[in-house]
Amino acid sequence: MKNRVHIIIKIIVFIVIFGVLSSLLTKLLIRKEEYGKYQEFYSEKDRFDVLFFGSSRMLDAVWPMELWKDYGIKSYNMAQHSETLARSYWSVLNAIKYNKPKVIVVDVSLFAGQTYIDKDSSMEDKAYLHNTLDHMPMSIIKIKAINNLCSFSERGEYLFPLALYHSRWSSLTKDDIIPVRSPMKGAEVRDKTEPQQYSPWPTEEKSEVFLSEGLNLDRLIDLCEKNDIEPVFVCLPVPGADYYTTINSFEDYFQERGIPFINYWKDDSLFDYEKDFADDSHLNRSGAIKLSGAIGKYLSEHYSFDHENNKTDDEWNRELKEYMEQVH
Repeated sequence: MKNRVHIIIKIIVFIVIFGVLSSLLTKLLIRKEEYGKYQEFYSEKDRFDVLFFGSSRMLDAVWPMELWKDYGIKSYNMAQHSETLARSYWSVLNAIKYNKPKVIVVDVSLFAGQTYIDKDSSMEDKAYLHNTLDHMPMSIIKIKAINNLCSFSERGEYLFPLALYHSRWSSLTKDDIIPVRSPMKGAEVRDKTEPQQYSPWPTEEKSEVFLSEGLNLDRLIDLCEKNDIEPVFVCLPVPGADYYTTINSFEDYFQERGIPFINYWKDDSLFDYEKDFADDSHLNRSGAIKLSGAIGKYLSEHYSFDHENNKTDDEWNRELKEYMEQVH
């Protein structure tokens, strides 16, 4: 009996040591772009009042430190490149384990450009899936997300990303040991300028195609309601696209559910289309500052934020100084 207990203890100790070593090696070898993006978010619970989700259009468009500078709103940009609505749902579910925001803001411009809103992994790209999943700490939520978003044959790659990144030994740098901390709180900067043509909103016609596959949209809204989180949906401008009828249907859908929806694409007064775009889908530096100001103004007018459990304003102001020196 004693021998059996000793064997079981040894097995448990081995599993624990193996798990710790695997975790440390994964952190060392994993791509640091996403690790750096989320490092601050995971470092302390309940620091942020507003979280932003969506694709790279949101990633480039909202700079949280602008919201702090002008409105005293503490936020983090959780958006990812080409993030689908299915991935946004799991990102929100994972995020609220660590920071319970008052408000989440989700951009729907990418989803509107799809012929339907995805409800399975058929719309997912492996590289983008890694962007969303690799940074998530191991948990039941991460396992469920992998099961929902990945085919059975590919799940191991996302559960144990060390197998994918083990060959990065030869390319490690000092930034892999001590990742560079960004003052952007998850956001991204696009500095180039590519003039665009503004076109007045051409139609009020609707397209109901997305509603037949809108399960992820429904469950995201239901998740917010269950957790006392206020959802706000926005549509960022995409001058290179023409899916106006789908956006009109989004607007009707949110109106019927009593959920705020702001169509910044339809607003002809906010942006200078000659100067504020990096390309036909993304805002540049000047556009992001304008959009951040507009969203900050809306949030400050419609919601009140309790900062009692957050870090002191002095620390945010020190971070603001760093942000102004490095970014502005």
